[in-house]
Amino acid sequence: AGQMSAILRLPGAVQLPLVAPVAVGGSPADTLADAPLTAFPEAIRRLRATLDARAVKPKPEMAMVIMVISAEPREGTSTVALGLARAYGQSGLRTLLIDCDLRLPGLHTHLGQTPAKGLIDVLTGGEAGTDIKDALIVDRVEQVSILPGSWQPHAPTDTMVAGEAFAALLTEQGTAHDVIVLD
Repeated sequence: AGQMSAILRLPGAVQLPLVAPVAVGGSPADTLADAPLTAFPEAIRRLRATLDARAVKPKPEMAMVIMVISAEPREGTSTVALGLARAYGQSGLRTLLIDCDLRLPGLHTHLGQTPAKGLIDVLTGGEAGTDIKDALIVDRVEQVSILPGSWQPHAPTDTMVAGEAFAALLTEQGTAHDVIVLD
């Protein structure tokens, strides 16, 4: 993190501690509720505070949108995104977490669930038109809803999150939520 900040000449938001893998159906992000004073939850709350301090919203009535990305697969973006969503939810903000990994969605595994419907179903209308309410997972932390990823091998996934349907989804949900986290 320090090397990256020096190269880019930008301040780092926070350095997250390395967390040991957990059992299937669990996530280090569970510690936000189960062990809130440990290192990972503290780092996630510092990240949230840093994002809040630097947030720029296009319109006051719209949700803040945060995108969590990584350079390589399996670097922990889903863990960070879930932890961040839970931190916002715990602070009383209506939070939506969207699994945007349409090639290999995995956020649902952190929740121990297998979703029947997900983001692609919502964007394409799915079977008989899938409403977002039919695809949402209610998280264990109040105020947090999760739109899981879904996978369709024939869908051009690279254009789906750049298309009009995704923009419309963000606009619609941006008025229903305070924060949207994109994994």
